[in-house]
Amino acid sequence: MFAIDFGARSIKVTKVHKVSDGFELDNYGITLSPEGAIANGEIFNPIVVADVLIELLNDTGIRDRKAIIAITGQKVIIREIVLPIMEDKELMAGVMWEAPKYVPYDLDESIIDAEKVDEFVEKDGNKMMRVLLVAAPKSIIQPYMEVLKKARIIPKIV
Repeated sequence: MFAIDFGARSIKVTKVHKVSDGFELDNYGITLSPEGAIANGEIFNPIVVADVLIELLNDTGIRDRKAIIAITGQKVIIREIVLPIMEDKELMAGVMWEAPKYVPYDLDESIIDAEKVDEFVEKDGNKMMRVLLVAAPKSIIQPYMEVLKKARIIPKIV
């Protein structure tokens, strides 16, 4: 597996492998982003970006098909929220109940995910958990998926 970072100035790829005390760098590459194709975390020209990514992967010799993708930008929401402790199967329902407080756009037109960070007990004895909420409009995610599809990359972690 490898990682891809799409930036307004450059596109970066990094391949690492796990060793006993962490990770070791196998390969990396960086190239200039096509002018005007990426800005504020949004891809405006997926076909051109995919072509540049394919060339970068060829240049670096990275042949993996599964990737970790970094998506950033003003419209990407990353918030720590606090919820009462609940079963993992109930987590997304709890997050969706709270999401309108933190996500300023239509939830039906968004991709939303969450991960439990930790649990704690409040002073009054209530058992709570910290949850990392991540949300982005589908309109932001879609061009990234187009790039990956054209480059024959499978997103494993976004």
